[in-house]
Amino acid sequence: LITSFHPMRCFLFKDGLVRFATDKYSNDKASLNNLFSHLTNSSINKHSPSLNHHKDTVGAGCKWSLSHLRRYLREHGVDDHYVFARIKNILILTVLA
Repeated sequence: LITSFHPMRCFLFKDGLVRFATDKYSNDKASLNNLFSHLTNSSINKHSPSLNHHKDTVGAGCKWSLSHLRRYLREHGVDDHYVFARIKNILILTVLA
């Protein structure tokens, strides 16, 4: 959340939503028009035939809480603190750009 640009004031919330596409991503040119595999917009994915199907890893639906994602990363041997420190740096550099 950016509350001011001069002076710069922005806040990064500890929890929020993580959105996933409802179809598995493919870089095959034949799938370029499949909005359900390339976009994470909920207003699009709510029309996906596979929205409520159980998908590998994500399960049913297309949203997780941020805490769920961090737990998933830790359970799979990924240092979630390192990942989110990198994300925080990207956000700061983006706002400053």
